[in-house]
Amino acid sequence: MYSIFKIQGITAPRYFFGASACLGLLFAILTEPENPIFFGSHFVMWQLQTLLPVAILVYVHILLHKNSGFDRVNPWLKLVVSGLLGAAIFLPLALSIDIFWGNNALPSTVPALFAQLISEAAGAVPPISISWIIINAPWVLLANQTYQIKLKKDDDLPQSKKTEELVSTADSFYKNDATVNFVTLIPDDVKGEIYYLKSELHYLLVVTNNGKALVLYNLSDAIAELPADLGIQTHRSYWVARKAAYEVISSGRQGRIKIVNNDIVPVSRTQLKATKAFFVLDKEIQD
Repeated sequence: MYSIFKIQGITAPRYFFGASACLGLLFAILTEPENPIFFGSHFVMWQLQTLLPVAILVYVHILLHKNSGFDRVNPWLKLVVSGLLGAAIFLPLALSIDIFWGNNALPSTVPALFAQLISEAAGAVPPISISWIIINAPWVLLANQTYQIKLKKDDDLPQSKKTEELVSTADSFYKNDATVNFVTLIPDDVKGEIYYLKSELHYLLVVTNNGKALVLYNLSDAIAELPADLGIQTHRSYWVARKAAYEVISSGRQGRIKIVNNDIVPVSRTQLKATKAFFVLDKEIQD
């Protein structure tokens, strides 16, 4: 996650950290500590019980998003799946925290350990999964709303105007703001020649010659808005501009592309042949 890339004016780490910290404070207030004198310790425990699972959930969701099947499902179903899986992964940590703070006794046998894990799952998995959906709900709803509004504006344009403005070179690409919706979300200081796009959780990482920015957008929608000859999708999570590729590196049945800014973009096995055919390069390296 990139701490300096703004999403609608808020950085992703700041949003997730702030949301989980607020949840921890809420739970600390709603649940009374056994000894009110030690409320600070009680507060720390609940911060751990919210910050740690949210961190796990974020990275579980990112990893799941790299799967092509998961990438195609409904965003709400994605949150349910990643929420349940992330909560299950967090269970041993949750039990350890409870044991350390004296909320659970240290199990002396394996059956006792499993019994405590089952009890912990019943008490932790539902609230963690529901909280995960609630935390992400604004972004999912905002993404859908933004997309529909911009489509409506786009539909209001005369068809001839859309066709005329749909340019096919990276140098003049940003004259097309009225048609290419995701471009309007990129900060002005980052706008420039697009090098590549990368899917990041619910967001889209846009890399240009002027820097990087995360915007609230779907990769497949962004690619659909781009001129077909501007670039190619090299991987289920990546799109690369034709002018941005410096060299293609074959690694067995897969590959990678070196970008002019020295970033490396993967090429999937299924896309390697098409990627090689798309790019006209002076040099191709075989590992």
